[in-house]
Amino acid sequence: MAENILFINACIRGKDVSRTYKLSSFFIKNYISNNKDVVLKEIALEDIQLNPLNKIDINKRDELVKSDDRESDLIKFADEFSKADTIIIAAPYWDMAFPSALKIYIEHVCVCGITFKYEADGREVGLCRAKKALYITTSGGTITENNYGYEYVNAIFKFLGIEKTYFLSAENLDIVGNDADKIMSDAEKEAEILSEKF
Repeated sequence: MAENILFINACIRGKDVSRTYKLSSFFIKNYISNNKDVVLKEIALEDIQLNPLNKIDINKRDELVKSDDRESDLIKFADEFSKADTIIIAAPYWDMAFPSALKIYIEHVCVCGITFKYEADGREVGLCRAKKALYITTSGGTITENNYGYEYVNAIFKFLGIEKTYFLSAENLDIVGNDADKIMSDAEKEAEILSEKF
């Protein structure tokens, strides 16, 4: 049975210029070459232009969950996310986190009754099929302990039932005197190694 990979592309500057997209594409290419039976679906957040949820959206979404309608934009992203075997997110390191488009997408993915539920005692239980996820980022400066983008997304992964998570980055790309090409090349070597054990 094919492995269904959901690739969330939050590189809103575009594929041609985004270093994060370049690194994620390199990883995916290597991963697919090692795992032939793969179906990849890419969601480019810049293209779908999701809006933040408002009160009307949330109420309508709750009704749609009860009706099992999975075609509406208010439901389909959560349904798709819940059924993926593997999740890969590519998001540049912006403002100590990531572009706002990714947060809006996550709002659309976190749907009670589809990607998570509450037990009678109030415990949250993740409903996602995926057993593993990868977060890829690049930054002009140093991320160090300010890795709030990955920390947040990692918490969401756990909340939705995805236990095994990985992080891949290329940092300090815009520091004067640094060799950005070498940094990217080194990150690609890491990506190649990770693609074999992911």
